Amino acid sequence: HLDGVASLDSSNTFYWVSLRNYPIQIENLHKGVYSSGNVSSIKRVYGDFNIATPGWLIMDAAISDQGNLLYYCNAYFNSCAFGMPCKARLGVAQQVNDTTFNKLNLTDTVFSNVNDTNYIVYAPQVTEDGLELYFTRILKSTVNSEICVSVRNSTTTKFSLPVVIHSNLGFVPEAASPSVDKQK
Repeated sequence: HLDGVASLDSSNTFYWVSLRNYPIQIENLHKGVYSSGNVSSIKRVYGDFNIATPGWLIMDAAISDQGNLLYYCNAYFNSCAFGMPCKARLGVAQQVNDTTFNKLNLTDTVFSNVNDTNYIVYAPQVTEDGLELYFTRILKSTVNSEICVSVRNSTTTKFSLPVVIHSNLGFVPEAASPSVDKQK
């Protein structure tokens, strides 16, 4: 099975996506406690941000620094071009309890400028203050990718239209990972 897309909050809770036991268990996001290079107390992450239909996966996820917000990518795979997802969209869910996050009511509005159906959008990374969103997008039916940033003035408003910070025709770079001071 595939394990990848690691994310860590400030209390050393480690999140990652895994296809272990998928599709028998549709929830493919996992969490555990990170310490000295090991992850223990492994659990699945539940919540209404998961789409309980075969082919839909959590392709990417990033936990906020405080561990209370989960930025995720729902992606649908079904024999699409270049082995990539047929469609994908970003969202945000709030922690309900130790193993559950539920989609925020404002998710569709917050990401309305980002979730462009002409693109496969994935690999969300949000700055510690929640005001800058970095993500990757691929123009559908191509391998033309871009790393983008969208900004906002408040954590309760929507992200701006994306600004491309790197594009690469014919190549698919992976996600950006901004530094805490937002300078790199």
